[in-house]
Amino acid sequence: MAALCLFLSVTAQTTGTKTKVNPPIKPLHIGQRMPEVVLTNLHNYKTSSINLADFEAKLIIIDFWATWCSPCVAMIPKMDSLQKEFKHDVQFISVSYQSEKEVTSFMEKLEKQKNVHYSVPYSTDDNLLRFMFLHKTLPHYVWISANGTVRAITELKEVTSANIDKMLNSDSFTLPEKNDITIPYDYNKPFMVDGNGGNGSGLTYHSALSGYVLGLKSYIHLERADSINVNGLMISNCPLIWLYKLAFGNGYSRFYGNSRVHLAVRHPEEFTSRLSGNAYLAWLSEPGHGVCYELRVPRKSTKYLFPFFQQNLAMLFPQYSAKVEKRKVKCMALIRLPGDDNIKTKHPDSTIIESVDPFGFTMQNGDLESIMSQIQLKYFQYSAIPMVNKTGYRNRVDLKIKANLSSIPDMNRALEPYHLAWQERIEELEMLVISDADPISESTKKGL
Repeated sequence: MAALCLFLSVTAQTTGTKTKVNPPIKPLHIGQRMPEVVLTNLHNYKTSSINLADFEAKLIIIDFWATWCSPCVAMIPKMDSLQKEFKHDVQFISVSYQSEKEVTSFMEKLEKQKNVHYSVPYSTDDNLLRFMFLHKTLPHYVWISANGTVRAITELKEVTSANIDKMLNSDSFTLPEKNDITIPYDYNKPFMVDGNGGNGSGLTYHSALSGYVLGLKSYIHLERADSINVNGLMISNCPLIWLYKLAFGNGYSRFYGNSRVHLAVRHPEEFTSRLSGNAYLAWLSEPGHGVCYELRVPRKSTKYLFPFFQQNLAMLFPQYSAKVEKRKVKCMALIRLPGDDNIKTKHPDSTIIESVDPFGFTMQNGDLESIMSQIQLKYFQYSAIPMVNKTGYRNRVDLKIKANLSSIPDMNRALEPYHLAWQERIEELEMLVISDADPISESTKKGL
């Protein structure tokens, strides 16, 4: 799913993205004309706001993105190059719902890391265009002709020099439309109860399962009773494998990434796919591939949430058996180096703070296991080598790391003053093993 970013949310922290805004206008589609739109909070441009109509005689390509979306970030230098190539005929504009502080800080760090300045202007705190062009995955591109007509809505692979040239020189040229139908849904309310129109205030326990629902985002939402305990979760339009990963990993606290899952089943293609874009969405919408699942328990029963989840999977999918077992595998282990204990938190009574981006992380009164899970999930999700905590350290920690979180050597440089390091080892690790419930013959095993 290289070109598809899932929207992930944990409600323990509040961000500007939670603001509820009524759509100011009806969503636009290909062939419709743009109303007059004034972009505010504009950065990297000669003015802080602009009317889109002021880009006279230019093809406008709006790039909807977020700093946490890897494919979006990978497109920044490509858009910069295309902007320079078509500077007289095309105007790229990047638009994010994230705050000015989040985006400008990210861009400053990115440009410093790459030692380059990118020329594409970007708008922050967007509460207009995202309702005008509804989408559930990022990146998302909207092509608007010089006369204000929506010409195309595409994935990133369509944003090429050849396609731009054809769009500029042929009024009849079309591009494949991004399959991104979306409908409103409130992830803080029970799924499919009273049409999601009720407040669910009298609901103490709830479990629901469905197949793929056209229009819902691929989304994982954990509802927290407090800073540690989870009392509800919602997984919408995700592959079946994600249910098992979250159920047996207690959410993200002991997350089983791809490198910690062994599929001993006759049909692994029923669990996951490495397709991308529209091809991935087509696979996901097939019966048995994409699922929606919700589970909520009373706050006093938070410790039973994930055991309930595992039991539900056993009952809902009796054709499969899942268990955690120890196996010897090559892994990347976080270890403690000789030296004083300079990581123990100095703020044991404070709120847990964890802030992670591609350039490092900050922890106050945090947990090593939690930060490791986030690093593997975000920056090593396709690695075949598991990342494990072998420090044996159980105290809460304070850490401030400035490093490329996709680079083991760079992380080790930043971790050294804290007497920590990543080291490749052979370890006996807990692996999540998913198999067919009935015995598999030896001939079948050889074919897996």
